[in-house]
Amino acid sequence: MISREKNQGIIIVGAGIPGLTLAIHLANAGTPVTVIERSGEKDILSDPTPTRTAALMGRSIQFLRETGIWDSIETKCHPMRALSITDWSRTPHQTQHFEAKEIGHATFGLNCPIGPVRHALIKQAKKTKNLTCLFGVQLDTLTQQPGFVSLSLTGKKKPLKAALVIGADGRNSAIRELAYIPFKRKDYVESAVTCIFEHGLPHHDISYENHWPGGPATTVPLPGQTSSLVWVMPTQDVEDVIHFKKHEMEAVINHKIGNRLGEITLMTGLESFPLCTMRVERLTTHRVALMAEAAHGFSPIGAQGLNLSLRDALVLRNTILSARRNGLDIGSQNALIDYERQMQGDIHPRTIAVDLLHRSVAAPLPSPIHSLRREGMRLAGRSAILRRLIMRAGFAA
Repeated sequence: MISREKNQGIIIVGAGIPGLTLAIHLANAGTPVTVIERSGEKDILSDPTPTRTAALMGRSIQFLRETGIWDSIETKCHPMRALSITDWSRTPHQTQHFEAKEIGHATFGLNCPIGPVRHALIKQAKKTKNLTCLFGVQLDTLTQQPGFVSLSLTGKKKPLKAALVIGADGRNSAIRELAYIPFKRKDYVESAVTCIFEHGLPHHDISYENHWPGGPATTVPLPGQTSSLVWVMPTQDVEDVIHFKKHEMEAVINHKIGNRLGEITLMTGLESFPLCTMRVERLTTHRVALMAEAAHGFSPIGAQGLNLSLRDALVLRNTILSARRNGLDIGSQNALIDYERQMQGDIHPRTIAVDLLHRSVAAPLPSPIHSLRREGMRLAGRSAILRRLIMRAGFAA
């Protein structure tokens, strides 16, 4: 609920993992927070397509742990101790194997299912003091005033007021639009197809990345003999693939992952989503801050998306609490400047890097960028220093 004293509360729009994580952290620090979400709570909890997972790295895992949800989701997550990359586009096939212990870590991270993590955060948020969640709410207008910001909601007579509104409401962000914050977006000609499957052979905590013309098929380990799949392919092919019969789909997936995991059985249907890269020209304006996919979007290649979104939340939390301690108005540009500076310095280079990586693995044959990637893999196999640099860059996500 919003504080009556100088409207010093915060409104977070979007009840995804980054928005809820930030809300819980701020509320636990004594800041009144209201989370509003356009989807109904029952719709979120009964999501019929639980196919997406995310590879979370060290800082992201610790930040989630601190919300208090870890005991309820830990058994659903699984460590990734190694990454095996194979280029199947030419003969002979080229494979490079990277192990976390090479850079002094037990794992590269944990593969976590998105649905259960979000459900646990909703449950935790509902019992957190200083935190109110409103589901099934549509935004009408945003009014930025000298001392506060006001949000009017469809069907509600009284607007919500706060010192700061945070947009964490996805790539089609209503807050970004209402605040007139410009952004740049580039749509790819590829989409990602995701699913979860059982397999006859153990995965040994290895993520297998298989490069094919048109896009990679990557498996990421889950508990037991199960794995998640992210298969990038030309969007024009998705409709045909989605309508394969179950046994046909299993055979195709088995081929795309190099028949490494034995006989496979689909546990979920297939879900697809088009890929793009997107970032805003600025993260903040008067009493508004953007984060997560309202501020940036990536291809899933490189596992940067959710990790960077949780870094947004971490830096924004620290920025807000520091401003509070120093007696600053938390909605002012002076208070938000550190967040803008730190995250723009992070988002911009990662956007460029992930875009180059996406184009290198999804490029048709023959292509100069594909040849460059193959040469990079060859050099990584011969240079221990280069291998460690590559792994540390990924681990720092």
